[in-house]
Amino acid sequence: MPRDASGFELGSVTDDTSVPLTIDDEPVVVVPDDPGGVAAADDVDEIARPRTATAAAAAAPASFMPLQGLIERVPSAASGLPSPPRSGSAFRVLDSLGASMDALDVIANPVAPGTYLGVYHINLGNGRFALRLASARDLRTWRKIADLDAGGGGMGTLRALPGGGFLLAYEAQRATQPNGKTASNVRLRYYRDAAALLSGRATEEKTLPRRLSPTNEGTPNFRAVTWRGSLAKSRIVLGLHWLDHGPKLPVDREGYATLDNGAWSVTRDAGLDRALSRLGFHGNHGGRRQFSFPKNRKTWRVYEVQERVNVTGSWRVFLYDVTGRRFKQLRIRTPGASRSFANPCVRVLPSPAGGDALVVTMFIFGAGAGSGEAGTLVYYQDL
Repeated sequence: MPRDASGFELGSVTDDTSVPLTIDDEPVVVVPDDPGGVAAADDVDEIARPRTATAAAAAAPASFMPLQGLIERVPSAASGLPSPPRSGSAFRVLDSLGASMDALDVIANPVAPGTYLGVYHINLGNGRFALRLASARDLRTWRKIADLDAGGGGMGTLRALPGGGFLLAYEAQRATQPNGKTASNVRLRYYRDAAALLSGRATEEKTLPRRLSPTNEGTPNFRAVTWRGSLAKSRIVLGLHWLDHGPKLPVDREGYATLDNGAWSVTRDAGLDRALSRLGFHGNHGGRRQFSFPKNRKTWRVYEVQERVNVTGSWRVFLYDVTGRRFKQLRIRTPGASRSFANPCVRVLPSPAGGDALVVTMFIFGAGAGSGEAGTLVYYQDL
């Protein structure tokens, strides 16, 4: 298919009103902080909206611990015995070329056990980003491997597929307009094997038309994948952000979408956004990653939520119980007492010390950062 100067397929990325659009208005429970900051049994009623049958079921006892505690406590830098240590952290993480690894998303490398792959973007300036791939052995020291989108890509997430392939989703940027604005779309890429990924050569690509926003949709995260050998035949469910040009300042809001046998459909997650806004978080809302936690066999997500638009020091992180539709704000504790966190990613991966570990990555803004902590943070704790 012919492409424009930004690498987009011509005619495929404008607003498309033929794409089915629905609204998810299901209530969401918001769990208040536990007294003294100590998690207790979750026996509180929702505070965000009137009770419904769904919300009543969600209010049944189900603890956010121990997962909440593992995410909230950032361990000290890895040192001492055993070697490798069973927990550790690294602030201001850079790749081997000295670039900040922003929005880092980590997976275990299926073709090189004991190592990790990370997809991340670097800031090119003027609102543009480049998407890269790097590898590591200890989650702290990263070697840049490949450019995945050197001229206009960010907020990537990577998934290993059965049979040795990889699936990449990211926010693809169009050419910057004369007014300095940059439109974006969700893009999917399939790499048939590790060699294709490590060389940055996609086997198949699909850029998805915008439907929720006239200008920006992106920051995708995988919710479910049924792989049938190609993007055209598979079923892929994604969470995403979309830019709402409402009556006040533009803000990111939540949605999710499905690519099923080539058909694209989208949904506004209105119930989730409303619950966060009623808590006083009227800035941007962003879902980052969905993951499973083995100790309670539940599915969770982490969200980045901003209290006030254009105030970088007001970003916070929320933990979401997918089955119960329950939110809880996390109180991240770093050695330097940083306060503003975004781009959270959480996964259960093989630990550098053996066994499994909870691996967390976040970005700490300079506004509200502890001394020496601004930038990308990576930490892990053995389970």
